[in-house]
Amino acid sequence: MNRWGAAAIALWAILLAPDGACADGLDRVREMLDVIDAYVEARSLEQACPDWRLDRAKAHAALSEFELSERNFRAPGFLYNKTVAASERAHELGRGAACAAAASRFGPAGAIESGWMAPR
Repeated sequence: MNRWGAAAIALWAILLAPDGACADGLDRVREMLDVIDAYVEARSLEQACPDWRLDRAKAHAALSEFELSERNFRAPGFLYNKTVAASERAHELGRGAACAAAASRFGPAGAIESGWMAPR
């Protein structure tokens, strides 16, 4: 069974868990999805904006909380497709808008993940 099949079973078990446990489990799933979205967006902005770089140590620390690594985003499937789509969107923004997004969303005072990106 692949990781996403295991995640689906885990989610099903959370939904069937006793009161209180379900809410905690769903919060954890939301946290994981937020980290995935942030990582995919930050990587895509880094590719579209050569003036900003992703602090891989911070991003990897967040991913590792959910037993994820960069390798998971390179293998064909959901995460890879999400990465490709985000990369296309970031390049459509153009360099100026991508750099502005990198600064505002992931820079030192970033709205999404503060300090994940820094100027080169």
